[in-house]
Amino acid sequence: MRSPWMLLAGVEALALVALLVLWPPADTATPDPRPADPPSEGSGIEPGAGSPALGGSPRPASPPSGDAVERSEIRNGADSRFDAADPLGIVMAGVVTDAEGQPVPDARLWIGVRNGEGFPGKTGEDGRYTIAGLRPGNFDFTLQATGFVTLRESLEIPEAPAMQRRDFSLGSMQSFHVRLETSQGEELYAWLDKATSNRYLVGAINVVATEDVPASFEPTASVSIRNANGQFHGRNYSDPAPADLPTRYSGVLDLSAPLPMFATAVLRHHVLATVPLQEGMDEIVLRIDEQALLGALCTVQLRIVDAATGLPIPGANAALTDRQTGRFGGDPADEDGSLRMEEVRPGLMELAVAAPEYAGHQRLLNLRAGEDLDLGTIRLSKRSPLSLQLIGPDGSPAGSMSLAYFTPVPGDFIHDPQAMGFSTDADGKATLHGVGADRVTILFNGDDTTPRQAFSVLPSGSVDRTVELRLRTGPQVDFEIDNGSAAEARHYVYDEQGLQHGRGLRPGASRFGLAPGRYRLESVLPSGTVLRTTDFAVGTGPSTVQVTLP
Repeated sequence: MRSPWMLLAGVEALALVALLVLWPPADTATPDPRPADPPSEGSGIEPGAGSPALGGSPRPASPPSGDAVERSEIRNGADSRFDAADPLGIVMAGVVTDAEGQPVPDARLWIGVRNGEGFPGKTGEDGRYTIAGLRPGNFDFTLQATGFVTLRESLEIPEAPAMQRRDFSLGSMQSFHVRLETSQGEELYAWLDKATSNRYLVGAINVVATEDVPASFEPTASVSIRNANGQFHGRNYSDPAPADLPTRYSGVLDLSAPLPMFATAVLRHHVLATVPLQEGMDEIVLRIDEQALLGALCTVQLRIVDAATGLPIPGANAALTDRQTGRFGGDPADEDGSLRMEEVRPGLMELAVAAPEYAGHQRLLNLRAGEDLDLGTIRLSKRSPLSLQLIGPDGSPAGSMSLAYFTPVPGDFIHDPQAMGFSTDADGKATLHGVGADRVTILFNGDDTTPRQAFSVLPSGSVDRTVELRLRTGPQVDFEIDNGSAAEARHYVYDEQGLQHGRGLRPGASRFGLAPGRYRLESVLPSGTVLRTTDFAVGTGPSTVQVTLP
């Protein structure tokens, strides 16, 4: 049986040869032969993964020039129909222009199918594009270009003709000057400089564009919610405002979606104020109740002690980060081991507790606006080496294998732990130096013959802190995942012992091996909300797990 990648390469070659025969050469770049990844909403259309539903994913061939499409249709027959046996499939080509009829170079097209899969395309300097290998049907279509409003619509591809021309026109992106004000009319950033010493707070205030008035947003692990309809360039923000922006304004909102829309000021995911956006506007004023803003900040307190003695640990400290803007806190604990962090931003925050010569403690916190969270006592154990011996399915040492480890937090919802990678030596041995007495999960990443699998190890329960791990054989499992409207959802595989196998799966098609047994697949939002649990069993042969979220 031939590899899918060999078939894909054949489709690309046929598409390129056919286009070179039918169309005169154009002054364009050579197509990228690499397989594609799904698009990233809000950050532009990126190259996409090959779609089985479309019969393979040839990259766009060189765009035609002049009236090549019309001439090729005549040569190929204007009524020629799609032939399922033809790997070239349907070829769609055309030109992308602005409102004045001028070509738009480097515009990115995406014809989506399902599971994040689809066909990418990109215009040349003359605004022309070509996408080959398509099949008849109805698809989600997205067209993006820097400085223009994003076009999203349903695209129908009929069976005939086999060569189809589709032209598109993009409207220019609209920009709004934004002024964030307190209830008394003072510029918000200037007021914050006087009201708080928390320099991280300013960077967590963002302005996003939405189609409706939002009551709230789902918390995320980044600095703010994803802004799919535009980009805010604010003073003191990670994407800075233009240097010539008048000082009375807080930033600029570039809108990449058509009006009417709403502009919403948020503190990470927490809604502060919303105003409608209408035609003819060029500036936005968002008035924020400063006391409500300060009231949305959180407090986190904890106590750090030695797990063996229960005594405070000299030099112990704790820090919070939102994975994007850096650390918050990090001050040492008091003499009794207690620590209190104030003016903490709401949302998902990573807590890291550390002390010299001790194994660290990490967990993900979901802070509600205004919450005062007491984590109680956190016990750290001293670090000491943990020796591992990895044995392959045939009973011989498994040398030069790639693995990772992390320390899980019972009852917590951190699904993407900060795992530390390591490898075994030629004799299948490895030593972990950063672990204490707490249980650790060790992940084997899998290879061509052995499936990925997880091991739970309790260092304090091992003899001389030496552990032998035996790999098992197993079949390949195909995961077909459609996130539906839950774009942020990730999916995690657990075995019957509750061990997590690898990091989260993204939407689309994934394949990896699992040892025979029973498993569950949890579909989870970044905040830890479980949307669906899918139980499945792995036997001795290949299997498929399908998940479709509403």
